[in-house]
Amino acid sequence: MPCATSAPSAASRFSALKSPISRDTSRAEPKRPETRLVVIGDSDFAANDAIGFEGNSNLFVNTLNWISEQENLIAIRPKAPDDRRVTMTEDQMRLVGWLSLIFVPGAVFAIGLYTWWRRRG
Repeated sequence: MPCATSAPSAASRFSALKSPISRDTSRAEPKRPETRLVVIGDSDFAANDAIGFEGNSNLFVNTLNWISEQENLIAIRPKAPDDRRVTMTEDQMRLVGWLSLIFVPGAVFAIGLYTWWRRRG
């Protein structure tokens, strides 16, 4: 029978740790910032070849924002649009021009003429 143990997750663990040193709260001392710690199982997600996958860049930037206590900057950023240009040769552009200016309107005119001829007779 297979053992049903769960493997440790590779996801990041964020935790805010308070200082374990107890202080006398009767004196009015300025409040010190809390200690923040981020534990990530592997640093490959921030490497140049993997930063574009899924949410790696968002995870990295949001982690830095959280550590620097700038929670207002934590967000899921939109994906950069892909470059979807159509690359055509001069002959292909000429063919597309002729098809869109002559062939398509001519086909619509021919179908209309055929329909008119059938209904007339």
